Amino acid sequence: MKKQMMKTLVVLLLLGIFLSFTVFFFNFYKINYQREIQVNKDLRTYTMSLIEDVDLDERDAILKDLSKNKNSKFFIINSQEDLENILKSIDKDLHLEKYEDFLEKKEPTNLYSKINKESYYLLATNLSEETYLLTLTKTNNLFKNFSESLPYLLIILAIGYFFSYYATEKNIDNLVSVIEDEAMMAGKNEINLDPKYKEIYPLLRIIEDQAKDIDRKIEKLEEQSSTIDSIISKMEEGMILLDQDLKILSINQAAINFSQVSKNDLDFKGLYFFDIFRDRSLKEKILAALGEDDGSFSYEIHQDGKILNLLFSKVEQNDREIGYVILLVDETKEKLLEIQRSEFSANVSHELKTPLTSINGYAEMLMAGLVKEEDTKKFAGIIYEEGKHLLSMIEDIIKISKLDEEKTALEKDNIDLIPLAKKITENLETKAQANKVNTNFIGPDSLFINTNKGLITELITNLYDNGIKYNKENGNLSLEIKDDLKNIFLIFSDTGLGISKEDQARIFERFYTVDKSHNKKDSSGLGLSIVKHIVRILDGDIILKSELGKGSTFTIRLKK
Repeated sequence: MKKQMMKTLVVLLLLGIFLSFTVFFFNFYKINYQREIQVNKDLRTYTMSLIEDVDLDERDAILKDLSKNKNSKFFIINSQEDLENILKSIDKDLHLEKYEDFLEKKEPTNLYSKINKESYYLLATNLSEETYLLTLTKTNNLFKNFSESLPYLLIILAIGYFFSYYATEKNIDNLVSVIEDEAMMAGKNEINLDPKYKEIYPLLRIIEDQAKDIDRKIEKLEEQSSTIDSIISKMEEGMILLDQDLKILSINQAAINFSQVSKNDLDFKGLYFFDIFRDRSLKEKILAALGEDDGSFSYEIHQDGKILNLLFSKVEQNDREIGYVILLVDETKEKLLEIQRSEFSANVSHELKTPLTSINGYAEMLMAGLVKEEDTKKFAGIIYEEGKHLLSMIEDIIKISKLDEEKTALEKDNIDLIPLAKKITENLETKAQANKVNTNFIGPDSLFINTNKGLITELITNLYDNGIKYNKENGNLSLEIKDDLKNIFLIFSDTGLGISKEDQARIFERFYTVDKSHNKKDSSGLGLSIVKHIVRILDGDIILKSELGKGSTFTIRLKK
C-alpha cells in the first residue's frame, strides 16, 4: 500500500515540477519581452525630448553623452550605408536587409547575432527629410537569463521536492499505521479512531464487516475440515490426497498403517507418494495414468500377508487437474474367503465323488448279476458303509457352511460342563473300544459356563472323535477340564500319530489330512476345521502341541 502511494506521489511531484517549469518559462519570457519593449519606448521618448529643439552641435553632444549607457546607443543616420556601418561596428553578424521598411516601422525591430548570441532592438525616428535618429538597445537574452537562473531554480525545486517527499512519506506512514492498527481492531469490533483520521472511518467499517465475514467463513471451513478429518480418521480404508506433484496433502491413520515406512512420528505431509509405497509397477501405472483423460485405475498390492486394493483417481476443478485421491481397501479377508470357497468347492466335489463312485460301482455289479450269492452281503455292507460315510460328510459340510455364515443362533445358557463332557465320553466309549483306545476324564464335580450348548457339545464330540480316529492301537485319550478366575480350559491329550511342524500350520484347513496313507474311511477331513470355527464363534482360542510319533495335545480356552 505504502509503496503504491509513494509511487503515485513521485509521479505527481514530477508532473508538478514540469508544469512549474513551463509556467515559469512562459511568464519569464512574457515579462522580459514586455519590459524590454517598454524600456526601449521610454528611452526613445526621452531622447526625442532632449534633441528635438536643439541645434546640431548640441544634438551630437547629447547623443554622445546618452550613448555612454552600455545597453543603449544613439546615432544619426542619413542612408542605409550609415546604418550598415554602425551595425558592423557593434557586431559583425548584424545586418538589416530592407532599409525603407525599417524606416517606416513604428515598432522596434529585433536583430540577433548568432556569433555573439546577443539580441538587439533597433528603432528609427525621423528628425528631418532624410535624417533619422537610430536607437540601438542591447536586450537581455531570454535563454541566457533563464539558464543563469536555472541552477537556483532547480535547487529550490529539489529542496521543495525532498521536503514534500519526506513530509508526505511521514504522513503516509502515520496513515498506514493507523489503518493497520484500526483495521486490526475493526476485526475485533473495537474501532477507536483518532478524530484527525475520521475520513477513513467508512473504510474501516468496510474492513470490519469483511473481517467478520472472513471469520465466519474460516470458522465454517474449520468446522467442515474438522468433520472431514474426523470421518477420514475413523475410516477403515486408507485415504491419501496428493497434489499435482504427487506430494501428500492429507493421509489418514489407516493409510499410514498400510504404508511401507517406519511410523516413528513421521510427518507424512509433503512427502512424495513413492517414498511410502515403493512398488515399481505401481509407480509406472500412476505415471502412465497422469497423461490419460480418465486417469483412474485399481491396483492390487501384496505386502506383509495382506492384499490391498489401491484405487487411484484424478480430482478436477473447472476442467483442470488440481490433485489426486488414493483409496486403500484391505481385501485380505475377502480374497482368502474367495480362495477358501474355491478350494472348498473343489474339495467337496472330490470328497463326495469318491464314495459315490464306490457305491455306484458295487451297485452296478449287483444289478448286472455279476456278484456271487455269497458276496452279495459283503457288497451290500460296503455300499452301506460308503453311504454312511457320505451322509456323515454331507452333515459336516452343512455344519461348516453354517459356521462360515455365522448363522448359528448363539442362545446362551448356564451349563454345567462336567456332566455334559462325561455323557459325550460315555457315548463315544463304544467307538473307542472298537478302535482299541483307552479313554480317561479328569475334572471337578461341577463347573458352570455361560455358552451355547449345541456348539460346546459339537466341539467336545469332534475333538474326542478326532483323538479316537488318529490314535494308536491300545493308545490313550484323555480329557481334562479345569478353570481359573475368568477362563475354562478343555485339554485333549492323545498318544496317537502326532503331527509334524509342517502339517501343524495346515491342520485346521478343510479336507486336510496329515497322511493320506493313514486316512480313515470315516474321516471327512472337516473335524478340526469345525472345531476351529466353533472356538472362533465362542470367542476362544485353541493351542496345538504335537510331536510326530508321540501324540498331540489340543488346549481350548473359553471365557466363563
